[in-house]
Amino acid sequence: MKDKLIEILPEFLMIKESELMDKVINVWQEAINEGGWSIEDLESMPFTHTIKNCPVSIIDHTRAVTKSAHKSAVEMEHLYKDKLKINNDVVIAGALLHNTEKLLKYKKEGNNFILSSSGKSIRDLSDIKVLADKFNINDEMLHCIENSSNEGDSLKRTAECIIINKADLMNFEVVRCFYE
Repeated sequence: MKDKLIEILPEFLMIKESELMDKVINVWQEAINEGGWSIEDLESMPFTHTIKNCPVSIIDHTRAVTKSAHKSAVEMEHLYKDKLKINNDVVIAGALLHNTEKLLKYKKEGNNFILSSSGKSIRDLSDIKVLADKFNINDEMLHCIENSSNEGDSLKRTAECIIINKADLMNFEVVRCFYE
């Protein structure tokens, strides 16, 4: 499964620290297994349930958020030079993980992906926290996962988390303006 995951999410290979890359892949693999998904399911699973008949898959959205966040971080570091230091591995890994809880919150009925009973509750990240702990994902990474959406707006975010949050929001809003 690892090779197939890297094939559909080649952004895993952008993570320079190999141990972190393996942890992020492991979380994805475990979430896929626990959710009972196939790789093919992921390629058609919508990234959000809030846009009716959303045509953008969780894979395409994850790739777009990851690339947007990474490019933003690179440009900021380039333009601001030594005035700030952004951990690009955290940006990439956090962006790759930002929606993995959906693999545990969706279910498939026929050809439709819907929220499971646990997915209908307020955004609950306890399942993904368990996976993160299982694979020793550090608190900095968990912070990025927990605060990537607007539910984290009232909390203080790290620079890396802000970049992921804004990349996620930008991608969501652009898709929504075309399909809502």
